[in-house]
Amino acid sequence: LALMYDKGQGIPQDDKKAFEWYAKAANQGDVNAQFNLALMYDKGQGVPQDDKKAVEWFTKAANQGNAKAQFMLGAMYVIGQGVAQNQTIAKDYFDKACKGGDQKGCEIYHQLNKSDD
Repeated sequence: LALMYDKGQGIPQDDKKAFEWYAKAANQGDVNAQFNLALMYDKGQGVPQDDKKAVEWFTKAANQGNAKAQFMLGAMYVIGQGVAQNQTIAKDYFDKACKGGDQKGCEIYHQLNKSDD
């Protein structure tokens, strides 16, 4: 239902209702809902933009092995968005994303390792 509201598939698109349904599923441990909820906080879509809440939900999804969430956390740690800037933690998340099949995570992980040399 959250995706249907989010994308306007079969029903009128409604960011606030999408957020509500993602939140219900995310709080029940659904990894995809956690990731999508984090994106909504990150973008301020259907809810006021909140970097710290985005990090919180990306972390929950990342801890369940969601490679996209791991990539997003890596990016947030690189620039210090919602967290203290930390290249070591960023590399760790990009490495996890890479191992989870995220090609862009692999590319950035290798770039960060080259800059250490």
